[in-house]
Amino acid sequence: MTNFLCIICVDGITSETDVCSLPCGHVYHNECIKDWCNDNSMAEIEILKDELAKSRASNDTFQRHIDELHESNRSLQQQVCDHEVRLRETLKCNHDLSDELRMSEDISRDFIKRVYMCRAKISSLEATNRENEIRINQQMTDLENCRKEKMKEISCLQNALNAAIAEHETEREKWRKKSQQIQRARLETIHDLQQLKIRQCKKNADLKHRISLVLQLLNEVNPNVAENEMGILMSKENYDPGMLQGKRMRQQTRLWKKTK
Repeated sequence: MTNFLCIICVDGITSETDVCSLPCGHVYHNECIKDWCNDNSMAEIEILKDELAKSRASNDTFQRHIDELHESNRSLQQQVCDHEVRLRETLKCNHDLSDELRMSEDISRDFIKRVYMCRAKISSLEATNRENEIRINQQMTDLENCRKEKMKEISCLQNALNAAIAEHETEREKWRKKSQQIQRARLETIHDLQQLKIRQCKKNADLKHRISLVLQLLNEVNPNVAENEMGILMSKENYDPGMLQGKRMRQQTRLWKKTK
């Protein structure tokens, strides 16, 4: 029987050949459809394999149908002309299907090309991601090392600051104690000067009393000599050692305040 053609190899389908019918209604040689599946893209192969698996279930039914057609072939001989017309139509359909197949193959090749491009882009992005991870890890390591260095510097500065503060407090305590000592010495000196002044006043009073007695005696003896002696004694009286020592202490106190 040659009423059906395999649109892949454009050969007739007979009862002796192993055929395959797809759910779409097309009939192919089993080997042709297998070869065609192996030559097309992975996505279409999976689809056709599924369709091939489904068609095998109906292969026996189709084979029985072919046998029935073979039995009725004698009664169809008079329809050869009609079959020739159908053959021409089938050839035209086959040509159209061949064009569609070529278009499908072009689409499949374009799809495969895009898949390869996507895979290449994915590989490039993965490489870039790995480089970024390496760079980020290195930056994190550098930042951690820098943080440790800064912490060490801060610790050293803190220790130096604490030492400086402690030294300052020590010096301050020394100056405070020294100031207290100077203040006590100043008070003691003032007290001593006051006592000295009191004693000196007593001495001056006693000296004046003695001078007055001496002057009285001198007046009685020689008035001129008494005046000279009085001037000498008064100049001695104006010389006060206690006042000179107090002046020196006041100068030392002002100098200490300036240094503080």
